[in-house]
Amino acid sequence: MWLIAFDVDGTLLERPRSSWALLHEVLGTENKAKLHREWFRKGLITYHEWARLDASLWKGLKVDEILHKIRDKVKLREGAKELLEKLRSYDVKIALLSSGVDLVLRHALDNLEVDYLVCNSLASRNGVLTGEVIVRVDFYGKGRILKKLRSQLGVPKHRVIAIGDEVNDIAMFEEAAFSIAYNPSSKEVVSKARYVIISPKLNVLEDLIFSLIS
Repeated sequence: MWLIAFDVDGTLLERPRSSWALLHEVLGTENKAKLHREWFRKGLITYHEWARLDASLWKGLKVDEILHKIRDKVKLREGAKELLEKLRSYDVKIALLSSGVDLVLRHALDNLEVDYLVCNSLASRNGVLTGEVIVRVDFYGKGRILKKLRSQLGVPKHRVIAIGDEVNDIAMFEEAAFSIAYNPSSKEVVSKARYVIISPKLNVLEDLIFSLIS
């Protein structure tokens, strides 16, 4: 068995910005979000505090109305669905690890068949956001989650592939024998990956992945 972990925002999804950023954009909370982001970057608040502050900006908003606003603003990257469907013919477990939020991700990934989706959740009650968030994946938490997952499945590190584009995917790279920087955002991401692929279409990964797992 192989375990393949994908980042979501910017990798499986076309939109390069995070699902948090998308929500701030469509809900008009970008200015306050910039302040929270700056506090986190300066080390003034933890990731959990950052997430709670951002989520509190959306308290009282209706989930259905938010989904309507983001409906046409996020979509799968070309070739993503085909790649994941082909992987189903192999002895592979597919995990999607994201520090994004489920409200956006489950909407965008609805038609994909994967084994695991681990992300953060915006709490709601009766279809209305409560302003609270359940943090499952913090900014540097993907490596810890991937390590735990491969341990639970009994998959050795030499049969793990990790694919991502941002600095917060590096921890995930470190828990995989084969790390792929897909359209990497920085030189740091490039330096930590075993392979680097740049293309607008995700199915360019097919030859490399299938050569590894076959």
